[in-house]
Amino acid sequence: MKVLKCALQAVPKSGEVWCEGARIHLSPFSPTFDLQEASRHLSFAARFTPQYGDSFLEQLRLNMLDQWLIPLATPFINSMYDTFVSLCNSNNEMQIEDAYQFIAEHTKKAADVMKTQLQETKDPVITRDVLDTSELELRCSSADPNYGHLWFQCRDSAIDTAREVITQAKSVMADFVVDYSYLYIAAMVRRAGV
Repeated sequence: MKVLKCALQAVPKSGEVWCEGARIHLSPFSPTFDLQEASRHLSFAARFTPQYGDSFLEQLRLNMLDQWLIPLATPFINSMYDTFVSLCNSNNEMQIEDAYQFIAEHTKKAADVMKTQLQETKDPVITRDVLDTSELELRCSSADPNYGHLWFQCRDSAIDTAREVITQAKSVMADFVVDYSYLYIAAMVRRAGV
């Protein structure tokens, strides 16, 4: 975070730097995992450097987490929290190792169930647009981005339009969210303070 702060002070209007800040907050491994902060960073990234396509693709990932993963994960996390609190409030004294074990087991259980649900809903979400990306597609088309590592990975040819790249990125990002859903669930549990 120290390097990010230094970079933002050195080049405060660099969309690439703001996008990297968003990636830090989107990383489930980061102790600063925070989707609201990532959204703020991506807003600045797209505003300052609209031609940087990665900002729009990271926004797509954020939207998938926010509109697709979190609604599925929230009941599991709330249930885990309620069970944990009731166990702690009972007369049995819970050791720290037992607490860690409880959280790890319940997080894994929730992740397994959710991965199955995500795999079942992945294609409908992408093909039927249950995940509404129309605003993102419009902003992306207006900005007409033309570079970025993720942008180049999701682009099939040099003449692909922004909407075509977003459409291809939906599939790539959906696979990513499904494959690493367990990490995001663990990060959400950690963020919730369970």
